Amino acid sequence: KKDRFEMDSRTAFLMDTLWNGDSGYPALPSEIVSILKPRLASLSGPERVALATAYFALGRGSEGKRQWEKAIAVDPTVDNAVSHANLGRELLKAGDVSDAVRHLRRAYELDPQNLTYQMDYRTATRKLRR
Repeated sequence: KKDRFEMDSRTAFLMDTLWNGDSGYPALPSEIVSILKPRLASLSGPERVALATAYFALGRGSEGKRQWEKAIAVDPTVDNAVSHANLGRELLKAGDVSDAVRHLRRAYELDPQNLTYQMDYRTATRKLRR
C-alpha cells in the first residue's frame, strides 16, 4: 500500500519542475491533471495539493481551492502553516481575497512567529477592506 507521503513518481517530477519554475513547458499543469484526475478517489493529501496547484496554474481556481481544502480536511500532514499560506497566496492570485484571508490567518495562527505569514495576512486583510 502506498504511504500517504509518497507521490506518483511522474507527478513528483512534474511538481518539482512546476514549483521550481524550471519549465518552459506550458502543458505541465495539464499533464499533472491528466495523471491525477483519473485517480481522484484514491489521491494522497500531497497528490491532491499537486492537483490543486495544477488547477490554479490552469486558471481553474475554484477546482484548485476545492481540492486543496479537501486535502487539508482529510490529511493531517497537509493541515499545516505552509499549506495554508500557499493556498492563501494562490487564492489571492485568483482574486478570491476573502478565502485567501481565511487561509492566511490560519497560517499565521499555526506559526505566529513567522513574519512572512503575519505580513501576508495583514496585506490580504487590507485588500479585503478596500
